[in-house]
Amino acid sequence: MCCFLNENEDRKTQFKNHFKSLNDVSFSELFDEKKYLKDAEECFNAIQELIEEEKAQKVKPKLRISYYFGSVGVYTLGASLFYELKDKKNFASCVERILEIKGSIIKSPRANYYDELLYGVSGYLYCLLTLQKNFQLENVNLEFKINLENYIFEMMEEIIERGIVNYNKDLTLEILMKNKKMPEDFHLIYTFHDKAYIGGAHGFFGVMNILYSAYSLNKNYLDSFHKDFINLFHQLTSQSMIYYINIQMDSGNFPSSFSRLKKDELVQFCHGSSGAISPLILASNLYSNDKKFDEIVKKSLVKACENIWQYGLLKKGYGLCHGISGNGYGMLNYYNFSKDVKWLYRSLIFALGKNNKQLMKVIENYEFEDRYVPGKSDNPFSLMMGLSGDIMFILHLFFPEQAK
Repeated sequence: MCCFLNENEDRKTQFKNHFKSLNDVSFSELFDEKKYLKDAEECFNAIQELIEEEKAQKVKPKLRISYYFGSVGVYTLGASLFYELKDKKNFASCVERILEIKGSIIKSPRANYYDELLYGVSGYLYCLLTLQKNFQLENVNLEFKINLENYIFEMMEEIIERGIVNYNKDLTLEILMKNKKMPEDFHLIYTFHDKAYIGGAHGFFGVMNILYSAYSLNKNYLDSFHKDFINLFHQLTSQSMIYYINIQMDSGNFPSSFSRLKKDELVQFCHGSSGAISPLILASNLYSNDKKFDEIVKKSLVKACENIWQYGLLKKGYGLCHGISGNGYGMLNYYNFSKDVKWLYRSLIFALGKNNKQLMKVIENYEFEDRYVPGKSDNPFSLMMGLSGDIMFILHLFFPEQAK
């Protein structure tokens, strides 16, 4: 936020007027970027000590390779930090530590690593995409510029292979590349704790969100140098998307897993309709020329959004992962796609729920079995389950075109 306001003096003045009690000294400290970078470096060094302690304790790598959990996310943020500090040595060290994990993922038995976004291989690919977006641009200083296209291709291959083998252990990417014929009911399957999940955090939709993003960011390279794989990629993912849309419930919600196909109970990002919004939008954008496919996807999107509007004001409270803010983001993303202002309005209504005393009283007294204290997040200031995610959602309501 500091950097955002520093880029625009009018915004900075407007912001200052809301905080007239701040004197000039404290206000200047609020916008002291050097101080924030120093604090960030101290945090990075402290976290790195914890990472080294974990290595010494031989913590299982299965829980340690995604952006959200483990050292890879720390080093991804560290790369951005050391870029701002113009520290080439530590920048290169962070990137090297991230890239060396790719070999371990590909060479190790697949059971060593989860498939999904929150803990697993898809979360690792997200780190690569973040590095690519930050440091493969034309305006990046040449000393810090990196090329990750082939790394990203290899991880896309790995993730597609996992989805094929989870469907049928006797099928492989190589077999399908040769035969180019799939079973009629083929669908990519992604597991977590040996269970086939569907939603945004642990299942198919979360993985597809990352795969479609990876393809969109690397389209020219992939289409030029890996044409056979990409042709099969389009076939596999579009057929899978139709399969999952066909199990969408009448309410517009999606089941959380294949073991609960008839259970219409979780309307949230990690296990319900809101986690499907972004990958459905990406699919529609990618395959808009296929009119029949695009029509099916768009109908599914409207059903999912109506489901969020009807049932997404959760007693569990706010937060991105399984809360009201995550559901609000689903509608906000659909507004950006459809430009129908109704969905921006509905997103705003979800945010304004914090001002509704009756709703907040229900939330504060709701005994949710996964929480230590009723009405309180176990991680009250975190991105996915706490106040940080809520703030991000509210900020994006002011600048909806920036919401992703």
